[in-house]
Amino acid sequence: MWHNMKKKKKKNGFAILEVVVGLAILALSFFAMMSTAVSFTKVAFETTRSLQVAFLLEEGAEVVKSIRDNGWTSYIVSLTPGTWYGFKLITTPTTHWATSTTPEIIDGGQFYRRFKLDSVYRDITSDISPTGILDLGTRKATIEVSWKQGSKATSTRYVSSYITNYFND
Repeated sequence: MWHNMKKKKKKNGFAILEVVVGLAILALSFFAMMSTAVSFTKVAFETTRSLQVAFLLEEGAEVVKSIRDNGWTSYIVSLTPGTWYGFKLITTPTTHWATSTTPEIIDGGQFYRRFKLDSVYRDITSDISPTGILDLGTRKATIEVSWKQGSKATSTRYVSSYITNYFND
């Protein structure tokens, strides 16, 4: 009988060890799954933010074209080359885009968008060059989108293209 009691004690001790090892394995597995989930969430957020910025840049380029289409002389020539401007949507009497002296605030301050138009020069072969003859019918448009990345950093992306006095107005 004494011999049987000793065997039971050993079995109970072994069962506790199995439970402790099993709980440790479960805890490690849970930690690994949570770390993976956090990483996937971060990547998904960054991908979403990157797409939003790409769409805002593309929309900004289209808005510059829309402003140009309203009248080169009235709306493009009047802007100071190299100066940053914001966009604003005018809804009365008709809906159209206009410029502002302040950056456009989007989604409650998540994004800031602005643009500038730079003078364009051409060389003797009519290619765009840093110096040469001023081309009054072409501007280099640069659109900028900025947003907060984390608690202190600000990220910025740019896109540039050339616009011309398409309608000769």
